[in-house]
Amino acid sequence: CRMVMIVAVGLVALQAGLHYAVSDQSENFIFERYARSMLTSMPANATLLSKGDNIVNTIRYLQRCEHFREDVRLVEQSMMTYTWFSEMHAPHLPGVVFPGTYRAMFNTDSHGYTMRDFLDANVRKGKKKGERRDVFVCGGWRLAPGNGEAAAFGGVAGYRTLPGGVCERVVRESDFYKAKLDRLRRDHQVLGIPDRASRNTVHLSGKAAAKYDARSWEFSVNLHTQQALMRYAHYLVMRAQHDGDNVPLHEEAQRVFAYALEDWPEEGIAKAATLYRLAAIGCSRLLNAKATAKNLSDTSSMQTADCNNEFIVNNLNRFIELEKVFPVEVEKKIVAAFLQHKHAFIDVK
Repeated sequence: CRMVMIVAVGLVALQAGLHYAVSDQSENFIFERYARSMLTSMPANATLLSKGDNIVNTIRYLQRCEHFREDVRLVEQSMMTYTWFSEMHAPHLPGVVFPGTYRAMFNTDSHGYTMRDFLDANVRKGKKKGERRDVFVCGGWRLAPGNGEAAAFGGVAGYRTLPGGVCERVVRESDFYKAKLDRLRRDHQVLGIPDRASRNTVHLSGKAAAKYDARSWEFSVNLHTQQALMRYAHYLVMRAQHDGDNVPLHEEAQRVFAYALEDWPEEGIAKAATLYRLAAIGCSRLLNAKATAKNLSDTSSMQTADCNNEFIVNNLNRFIELEKVFPVEVEKKIVAAFLQHKHAFIDVK
């Protein structure tokens, strides 16, 4: 009997030893850093529309338990559909206007309101203290069933979203290209742009990346952070085009794309197809803009080590390889054109 006990204790000790490294969570502050990084970029008294347990629960912990950024008004999109939500929570969300009793996902009655109604009541500009109201969305929009995912920077008629650090700032459609670039840059310092030493958000690498695989919540929040980098670079390319193919902005976008490509976790590569396509678009736009600014007929002298035709072709091919949902015939034709006319102005849209 004593021998059985010794063997049993030994087996337990062996199991503990074998799995200790994986089970040890004493240094796991990933979710705290995730929540702090979301809140850090937000201005005072912002309203945050959240979607997803990782977001709402981590932020609620920081606000309720550690009293960090309690000024940010956290509104969970799924809870807005319940009739009791506004009555129960409105007193704890000063400044947030609920234009009805509940958010109606389909047709509204006299007591329901749409997300458009909510944004109309809460997205306000003002120069005086207390007049301005900033609204952010984090985790994407909760749309009515059947509407699918919101398009990039879209989701609610009349409004668009701007990159705002880990989350996105909601603005009226007419203000999408009016965002102050210095403010955008400040919002994204938390992601380590331009100085990686300033990064104060989730970044899984080395042992941590091996410890938390693609099935873990830790991996999920890491991926969300990397997607924020992609959104920021994407917006910079769009803004550069809108501002007359502004070369410095295109160059800034390529630096962010390079950062995102370098840091994207290999296990989540299947979700990175769009990143490769956008990086190719950004590089193509940059080469064209630089050549046009110098009145050149081709882009041969504009090629750099970080942005060149090989980079464009390789990234488009990676997109073609990874994309499993949408057609890739256009990208295949672009690759063929690049290979045939290596320094031509080929507009990747």
